[in-house]
Order: sequence, then structure tokens, then C-alpha cells
Amino acid sequence: MSSASAEHLLLLRRLRRLLLRGDHGQVLYLWGNDPRSLAWLQGELDRSLRVRSRRLLAHPAEPQAPFDLGKALSAALQPLAGTRQFGLWLDLGQATPDQRRQGLARLNERRAALLALPRAVLLVAPQGGEADAAGVAPDLWAVRSASFEVPAWVDATAQAPAVERPSLAAGVPARQRGTARALWAQALGQARPPWWRRVLGQAKGQAPGLALAFDAIDEALAQRQMPDAERVLAEARPWLPDLGPAAPAPALRLGWLWHWWQAQWALAARRLPVARKAAGLAQALALRLVKLTGESPEALRDWSVSLEKVGDVQRALGDVAGAKGRYEQSLEVSERLVKLTGESPEALRDWSISLNKVGDVQRALGDVAGAKGRYEQSLEVSERLVKLTGESPEALRDWSVSLEKVGDVQRALGDVAGAKGRYEQGLEVRERLVKLTGESPEALRDWSVSLDKVGDVQRALGDVAGAKGRYEQSLEVSERLVKLTGESPEALRDWSVSLEKVGDVQRALGDVAGAKGRYEQGLEVRERLVKLTGESPEALRDGSVSLDNVGDVQRALGDVAGAKGRYEQSLEVRERLVKLTGESPEALRDWSISLNKVGDVQRALGDVAGAKGRYEQSLEVRERLVKLTGESPEALRDWSISLNKVGDVQRALGDVAGAKGRYEQSLEVRERLVKLTGESPEALRDWSISLNKVGDVQRALGDVAGAKGRYEQSLEVRERLVKLTGESPEALRDLHVSLALLAELCDAPDDARHLFSRSLAAAQAALRQSPLDKVLQDDVARVQARLDALAPTAKPATGNDPT
Repeated sequence: MSSASAEHLLLLRRLRRLLLRGDHGQVLYLWGNDPRSLAWLQGELDRSLRVRSRRLLAHPAEPQAPFDLGKALSAALQPLAGTRQFGLWLDLGQATPDQRRQGLARLNERRAALLALPRAVLLVAPQGGEADAAGVAPDLWAVRSASFEVPAWVDATAQAPAVERPSLAAGVPARQRGTARALWAQALGQARPPWWRRVLGQAKGQAPGLALAFDAIDEALAQRQMPDAERVLAEARPWLPDLGPAAPAPALRLGWLWHWWQAQWALAARRLPVARKAAGLAQALALRLVKLTGESPEALRDWSVSLEKVGDVQRALGDVAGAKGRYEQSLEVSERLVKLTGESPEALRDWSISLNKVGDVQRALGDVAGAKGRYEQSLEVSERLVKLTGESPEALRDWSVSLEKVGDVQRALGDVAGAKGRYEQGLEVRERLVKLTGESPEALRDWSVSLDKVGDVQRALGDVAGAKGRYEQSLEVSERLVKLTGESPEALRDWSVSLEKVGDVQRALGDVAGAKGRYEQGLEVRERLVKLTGESPEALRDGSVSLDNVGDVQRALGDVAGAKGRYEQSLEVRERLVKLTGESPEALRDWSISLNKVGDVQRALGDVAGAKGRYEQSLEVRERLVKLTGESPEALRDWSISLNKVGDVQRALGDVAGAKGRYEQSLEVRERLVKLTGESPEALRDWSISLNKVGDVQRALGDVAGAKGRYEQSLEVRERLVKLTGESPEALRDLHVSLALLAELCDAPDDARHLFSRSLAAAQAALRQSPLDKVLQDDVARVQARLDALAPTAKPATGNDPT
């Protein structure tokens, strides 16, 4: 009698376990040539799912129906309403070899969408196709849950009984199951937003498992709905199995996933103490898994990801050095995985991400050259992945990210032209991605980011008009994204960023009124975001940035009182953020910036004593930040700026000796920064500004020789900067200021004329690149007048150094 053999029943048991263990996206490959075996297996799996009010939908619906590639892809990627949680049996056996390869390639490209649906997809194909599938769809093959051969139909005299694995709920004590069902019944109610009900599915009375909770949290975080993500965590918490010393590997991994998602939410919500605890628990569980399973690839990967998450939290808390240690540990595990798995696409991708993470903290700690080495290594891995996967969308995107990171450090090291080359290469890759993915939201967003990057370097190289063109193109893409995504929080935020960038170049080109319009539009978008996301830390911070931008242009247009109102509004938001986030480094830094801005307008309105109070408050915050972050380059630079601001008001109040002390303290900090960052352009420029400020007070105190020495030292630094960065408007302007300062101290008219001539040439060269710059126009007129007169009683140059 023809019947299912023991091999068939064992395979059925394994597939049942995979299909019933949780509601999450998974891909399984089945290789079989016998229609009877395949029909029997499909029917048995369908019956197993029907018991739980689900189905295994088949395509084609009729076993011998002609294969239609378009309909097959639609069934996999665009399920009908109400069928998102149903399993799919996608039979590729009737397809031609070319159709099969095309179908697998398309599914490989859209694997993120395929796996986003909470259901299993069984890809059924003739035996012997494994190598072809792995070659055509390597990423899909790498993320498969399983691959099985379906045995042929044979005669047998007996059948072994099939054993079904119980659902996840069976592993939870009864009292917890009841509580969880009640909580999730609330979650399925009408009080939840539409996206929530979409994630949970349409089946009523079905008790969701933890995998479904993780899907809901992921969706809530994508929508920036932090309270909703927190509510899912609380409501699904009773589903966690016992994680005691005797817990098996599946329970440990569920616990690891739980704490990882809790850390992900807490980090996004800026609940940093909660994030630190959750990430630490996830790391501990991952390490237990590694010991329990004998360093399996999955356990090693979980451990690596956990180490990264702990590093992310440490970095958010300001412990950059601690984060570096975690990232380096994660990198070491990733490198072991690459060797263990034979350079699988997933392992290579994880390796490149770890290299980038280490590079990020090296850069934050001032080791820009070291960061460049890591980014270049990651770029090399990404390029290998592109060749290995046949230019899959994911590999192309990772490549573009690596190109941008290398461009970022080239720019930081003063190689702006080199950075421009990398950014343009990244832009070209992302334009290919837009065509390849059919203008998906992710591809459009990445494209807009690349346009901004190219615009940034064009602006740095003095091509402000070219930068404006890129920013406007990015703005147009961002506006399309808003329409495409139905005003999602991410799309709205990106739109506001693009509006600001266009405003920035309008302002640089002298169109301050136009810039004000863009900034106000950006502020309006961000106020909508605050209402939409329920005053999340990110939305509040973005709103404060927009308030600052509007204040900046109001001040530029002469409305100093109006600017003061905006700055004070921003300051109030940032003080709330400090309380809300538990004094995170980012919130503290933003607070200090707002204090400085309010101080600036108080000073402009004649309230120098009030400005001094704000500057000293900002200085105190920044000194705390230096201690908190372990003297990171950013914290040191901010500290030096605050020292200069306090020095400026002391000097304005007549306390020149006190100002000299602050300026010298700032100079000492900036000399440390030059050594720490390997003479980056920014550090060199700051150093030259501090040298001029110390020279200014020495001159005011009658120490002309000392002042001349500082000015000469500053000039030498600025001449190096021109060689290092090229003749950018900023570098030329700084050079002109230093030459003018030295010319003012010359006793011999010929020496003064020579220095003023050089100063005029530098100012004119800068003005040719920025013809609408009012400050440069005034500087050219002033230096020309000095050259014409060379009067010994002329008003000394002030230098106009900004910080």
C-alpha cells in the first residue's frame, strides 16, 4: 500500500515545529520530485494550521496549473487582506529554470518585505537545486530557517503517529497564560492604533506569542511611538519563560530577545538607566547561550549583537572609552564567526558593521586616522559582499554607507576633495538602488541623505550655489517621501532637516528672508511631529533646533528681541529634556548651547552682566560634560568655547586680566586637542583663534611684543590650514584676519603695506567665492582703506574671530 513512510512523518513533525513555534517571518526550502509526497505534505501541514484557525495557502492553487511568475511574487510579497499570518506554500516545480531563478532573485531583493510578514513561506522546488538557489539568492539562502529534502512516496506497512509540538504558551505557567491572554485581548481592542492591529493580525481569540510582541515593538519604534512600545513590553512580559540556571537554550534565546528589545526601546526613548540594565542582561544571557550550545553560529552572533547594544548604551551615557571596549569585543566575535561560517554573507555583513562601530568610537575619541583604517577595512568587506551577492539591494546599501563613512573621515582630516569623491560614489550607488527597488521609502531616504552629503562638501569647497542645488533636490525627494509614507514621523523629520539645509545655503548666499521662511516651515513640521509622537525626546530636541534656527535669522535680520524669545523658548525645552533623559551627555550639551545663545542676545541687547551669568552657567555644564565623557574631543572643544565666551564678557566689563586667564585656559585646552586629534583642520583653526584672543589681551595690557608673538604663531597655523584644506572661503578669511592683525603692529610702513596687501588679496579671494558675504565685503573695504592711508592712528583691527 502506498503511504507516508517514517521519513515523511519525521519531516512533517519537523515542519510542524517550525510553523507552530511562533508568529514571525521565516523561509524554508523543500526539495522534492514526487507529486504524491508533496501533495500529502502540503495537506497535512494545512490541517495542522486549520486546528489553530489558520491556513497554508498554496500557489498555484491547482498543482498542475501553469506557473505565473508575477502572480507567484504577488502571493509572496503582497498577500490579500486577512491572509498576512497564513503560511504560504510556493511551488516552483512547474516553473522553467529561468523563471525559478528570476523568482528567487526577486525574493532575494525583497527579502526584508518577505520576512516582515508574520508567517512561514515554504519554497518548493525540484531536488538538486540547492547550489543554484544559494548562488542566485545568497542572502535569502543565508537567512533560511531550514532546508529539507522531501522523500519519494513508497510502500509501507505501518505509520508512526505524528507528534505536534505545543505552542509557545504551553511552556508558561497557567497563571501567567491567563494574565497574558487578558492583556493581549486589550491589545487587540479598538483602543490601539491601526498599525498595531495590523501587526497583531486579524485572528480573534488567538493568543499571540513573544515573537508577535517583538514584531509589535519593532513597528512601534519605527513609528516613534515610544509609549506604545513600552506598553507592549509590559503586556507581553508574563509570556517570558523561566530563565533560571536550568533554562534550556530556546528559553535563554527568548529571554535574550526580550531584553535586547527592551534595551532597544529604552535607548530610543532615552531611558538610559533602563537601557543599561536591559543590555547588560541581554549580554549575560547571550554568554550563557554560547556556553550552553558550544559556540554555535547563532549563539555567537547573539553575543556579538549584545556586546554592541551594551556599547551603544555606554556611548549614549558618555562612556565612549567603555563603548570602544565593547565594540572591540564584538568585533573579535564577528571575526571568529567569519572564520567559522566560511565567509557567509551574513557573517561578512556583521563583520563590516562591527568595524564601523569601532571606527565610530575611535573618531569620537579623536583618533580620526584609526577610524579611517577601520572604515576602509569595512568598505573592503562591503565591496566583497557586493561581488558575492550579485549586487543585492542590501549589499549595495551597505557599500554606500561605508563609502560615506570613509568620506566623513577624509573630510575631518582636511581631504575635502577626496571626501567629495567618496560621497559622489555613494550617491551613484544610491541612485542605482532607487531604480533597482522601484523607489522604495528606504532607497529614497538614503538618496536624499547622499544628496545632502555631496551638498555639504560642495559648500565646504565654496560652491554654495552647487550645494543649494543638491539640497533642493534632496528636499524634493523628502517631500515625495512624506506623500508616499502618509506623513510618517521619520519622513516628516527628514523633510524638516532638508528644509533647514536649504535655509542654511539661502542664508549663506545672503537671502536671509528666504532662509527665515524655510526655517519657519521646518519649525512648523517639527511642531506637528511633537504632537504626533507625544513629546518624544527626539521630537522635542528637533523642535528646539528649529527654534534656534528661526532665532538665528531673526537676529541676522536685526530682530534681536524676537531672537531672544525663540532662544529662551528653546532653552526651556532643553531644560525639560535634561530632566526627562536623566542628564544624558546629548541633553547637557544642548542645554549649554541654548544658554550660550541666550547669553549672546543678552550681550547684543547691552545686558553684559546677564550674558556673563548665562555663559558661566554654560561653562559649568561643559566642565561637568568633560568629566562625564572622559575628555572626549567634542567635550574639550565645547569647554574651550565657553571659556572664550566668559573671557569675552570679562573683557567687555573691563576685567582684562580675568579675560586673559580664561583665554589662556582655552588655549591650553585647544593645544591638547591638536595633539589629541592629530592636527585636524577644526582643531588647528580653533588653536589659531585662541592664539589671536590671547594676543588681543596681551596687546590691550601693553605687551605688544607678546601679542606679536601670538599673532605670528596664529598666522603660521593658518598658512598650514590653507595648504591643508585648499583655498576655502573660511581658510582665506582667517588668513586675511591674521595678516591684518600683524600689519597693525608694524612700525615700518613698508612692512605694514606688504602685510595689508596680502590680507587684501586673501579677503578678495574669499569674497569671489562668497560674493554676498557682508562681513567679507566690509573687511575688503576696511583693509583697502588702511592700504590707502596707512594712518598710525587708524582703529586697530579686531580680528572678528567667531569663537
